[in-house]
Amino acid sequence: ASETSRMEALSSAEETRAAAEASDLAAVEERLEASKRVETARHEAREEVRASKNDILRLEKEHAKFEDETKKIVLQLESRICVQVEKAQEEAVTKAKKAARGKAEAMAKLEADAALCQERALADAEERHRK
Repeated sequence: ASETSRMEALSSAEETRAAAEASDLAAVEERLEASKRVETARHEAREEVRASKNDILRLEKEHAKFEDETKKIVLQLESRICVQVEKAQEEAVTKAKKAARGKAEAMAKLEADAALCQERALADAEERHRK
């Protein structure tokens, strides 16, 4: 009977040990799976960071290109404005010269008319004085 109880105790101990090993194995497998999930998550996070960095670089390049194009447009507009201002100034000078020439011609005509009138008035006065 003691042999049987000893055999039963051994069998029970072996079953307990097998159950413990199975439990340990399951825990190890669970930790391994968790480790794989963590590594996958890390890898995905690194990929997202890399993609974000690439997006940032792309956006910075686009921004620089936009700034360059904006500067070119501003320079073109400034150049056009300068040309228009120069043309407007030239036109204003030309108009002023024409107006001054016109005034000078009108003044000369008035002076000539005044001199002519003065001569006539003198001639008329002399004529009246003789009579």
